[in-house]
Amino acid sequence: LLGDYDTIYCLVSGGIDSTWLYVMLKQQYGTKVVPVNCYNPFETSVTLDRLQSDDPSFLSIAPHKGLNYGDILRQAFLKLPEARELKKRGKYHKKIFPCCYYIKHKAFLNDPLFQKPGTVVVSGIKRGDGTQRRIWLTQLSKGQEPRNQSKGLPTHFHQHVGGQMYFYPFRDY
Repeated sequence: LLGDYDTIYCLVSGGIDSTWLYVMLKQQYGTKVVPVNCYNPFETSVTLDRLQSDDPSFLSIAPHKGLNYGDILRQAFLKLPEARELKKRGKYHKKIFPCCYYIKHKAFLNDPLFQKPGTVVVSGIKRGDGTQRRIWLTQLSKGQEPRNQSKGLPTHFHQHVGGQMYFYPFRDY
């Protein structure tokens, strides 16, 4: 499904799912695969260090220089009581934490590298990663994504509003 793309950006966090996905893609598509991690100065990962040293195309993306990671992470930790309460009521969602938006999503929204024609961003999210992801991936599997890009057909692809083409290989897992 990815053979026609010139560049395959594989999002890697250092966890087992994204690392395995990167290794499998690299075996299949070789130098077309570029590992991408959203930089966080507080994150340490032997796996990410190894990927960075083994693959010279490794990219570390940061939203912008003035971002205060400490403040964003502090705000996220202060939201933990609210998250626990929402979880008790069955209404938990990750969006209450500002860290993912500012450290990850905003980095991609503002980087033209991932909007270029012939590129695809591979995300290793799975249905079991949370309610919002389960809903989103189920919609893709049924061809019911909100913008109806697949014209009602099941798909692993989605073109985001920012222009990035995403591929979700673990859609059904």
